[in-house]
Amino acid sequence: LERLCSRPVRLVVAGGFMKTRALDTALRMGIATHLVVDQDLALGLLEMSE
Repeated sequence: LERLCSRPVRLVVAGGFMKTRALDTALRMGIATHLVVDQDLALGLLEMSE
């Protein structure tokens, strides 16, 4: 994880509502600098942030 986080660009590509909690955790940990998700996952992340 340390080697991964030392990279300047960390792209996460994910899809599916079932990955919402895992991706939310990864984002809060600062693992990703760029994100590509489908609509279901995006809506799930928005719901978690409310």
